[in-house]
Amino acid sequence: MFFKVSTRSEYALSLLAYIASCKGRVVSLAEVSKKENISYGYLEEIAALLKKQKIIKSKAGRNGGYMLLKSPEEINILNIINIFEGDTAPVKCLSGHKCGKEKGCKTRVVWSKLKKSVDDTLSNISLKDIL
Repeated sequence: MFFKVSTRSEYALSLLAYIASCKGRVVSLAEVSKKENISYGYLEEIAALLKKQKIIKSKAGRNGGYMLLKSPEEINILNIINIFEGDTAPVKCLSGHKCGKEKGCKTRVVWSKLKKSVDDTLSNISLKDIL
């Protein structure tokens, strides 16, 4: 159950970085699909979830597409990863599941430090940092 980033997270970051690099211009998924070599259908699924989470908004019509709802500085990578991956906990007991060994567990400190390190690192990287 070790934390691993899926292609959904990778592509979500690519989509957001592409939109951000267009500096306020409405960006179509067809354009992103072509430029980033990502399946259009997959981008639709990703964009729908980002829209639901109020990271991007859509504009309908002939010149429609997507724009960021927040500035790139306000979008941290941990939030995006959490949308697509859930918690970054490397073991179940750190994500709310009881394991029965919590009181005598000698390795919990290792996993806690790993989770904290991952979360601290990702929360301190903004979308602006990857542009």
